[in-house]
Amino acid sequence: MIVVWKNEATPVGAPTPARGLNPLLDCTERGLAMKATRVCSVAPCAAPVKARGLCNRHYLRQRKHGDPATVLRAANGTFGPVCVVPECGSPHHTGGYCGKHAYRIRVHGTPAAPAAKTGPQNPAWRGDVVGYSAVHARLRRTFGPAATQLCDCGAPAEQWAYDHSDPAEQEAPEGPYSTDLARYRPMCVPCHKRADLARFAPLTPAQRARREVARAPRPAGQDPTGDEQEQEDDPDA
Repeated sequence: MIVVWKNEATPVGAPTPARGLNPLLDCTERGLAMKATRVCSVAPCAAPVKARGLCNRHYLRQRKHGDPATVLRAANGTFGPVCVVPECGSPHHTGGYCGKHAYRIRVHGTPAAPAAKTGPQNPAWRGDVVGYSAVHARLRRTFGPAATQLCDCGAPAEQWAYDHSDPAEQEAPEGPYSTDLARYRPMCVPCHKRADLARFAPLTPAQRARREVARAPRPAGQDPTGDEQEQEDDPDA
């Protein structure tokens, strides 16, 4: 098929030259059949040719990277450059780094993970003004879970048990506790129960009552010692 293209540089009245239509632009039945039989020149790709002997995917790679075989894929499956930190593999964010390492560079000046601030170095450290759960969280961070150690009986431990030897013992709804981590031992549940029962056995009824009062929730503003109530009841006060 011959299609006549008008050449604007041809003088008026001169014969118009004719040239054949590029097969890639030929949308006739014959042209479409020719394009359907042409496949990408990058082996083993068998996709139809888009331009310059390449399929659409390899043609775009050629335009963007100069090489149709270039593939930039991050470790998480996304396309594009990756972080320059070895073994990171996260998508590039800025300055050659992913978002995490770029933040570390901006805040700490190094892409390495900063040392964790524990104990008094942590701005949120409260010293001994902590509750029952916070003390047990410190035990797990310092010594690890109790399940990784053995009880005195030789069985696998399951809980951290307070030995009740601290003169400054604290009271909480969960039970007595100490902020001194050296006063805890890993114990299995049976040994822990026997130790608690042996400790509670010698308590007098008055001692038990005082302990229950200490564990009971108090209204806001009430003196935990009860001195304020005693002064109100004392007529000579």
